[in-house]
Amino acid sequence: MRHQNTTGFTLLEMVVTIATLSILAMLVTPYLSLSARAYNANAVESKILGELRYASERITRELREMRRNPLSPSDYEISTPLQPNSIRFVRNDGETVTIEDAAPQLNLRYASLAGNAAFPLSTALQNLRFTYLQSDEINAATGGNNLAYVTFEIQLVVNGKTYSQRNRVALRAQP
Repeated sequence: MRHQNTTGFTLLEMVVTIATLSILAMLVTPYLSLSARAYNANAVESKILGELRYASERITRELREMRRNPLSPSDYEISTPLQPNSIRFVRNDGETVTIEDAAPQLNLRYASLAGNAAFPLSTALQNLRFTYLQSDEINAATGGNNLAYVTFEIQLVVNGKTYSQRNRVALRAQP
C-alpha cells in the first residue's frame, strides 16, 4: 500500500489560528482607535494654533501700517472713540481698514472692496480685545494724538478648549 503525503492544514490548526488572530485583533483594536483619536485631536489643535498665529500676525502687520494724519502729523488716522472690540484706521496707502469682533468670526474689512466685504481671519473667535496706550506704556490713549501702542488679545475656542494670544504693537513714528 502506498502512503500519500498530504500538504495543508487540518481543521483544528485553522480554528486555533483564527481564534488566536481574533484575540490579538481584539487586544490591538483599542490602541489603534486611541491613536486615531489622538491624531485627530492633534490635527484640530494644530489647525487652530495656525489660525491663531495667522490672525495675530495679520493684525500686527495691518496695525504697523497705520498712517499719520497728513493735516496733523502728530496724530494717527484712527476712528474715535477708541473701541475695545474693534478698530478702524487708515493705512499708509490710504486704505481704510477695520478689524472687528463678530463672534464667532474675527473679521478684517477693507473699504475699497465691494460692499466693504468681510475677510474672516478666524471662525472660532471667542473674544477680541484692543487696548490703546500712550508712549509711557501705562496710561490709556484717548485718540490718535497720544496713541503709541496697540495691544490686542485674541481668544479662539474649539471643542471647549480656549487658545489665547496677546501682542503689543508699537506704532511707527514716521509721518
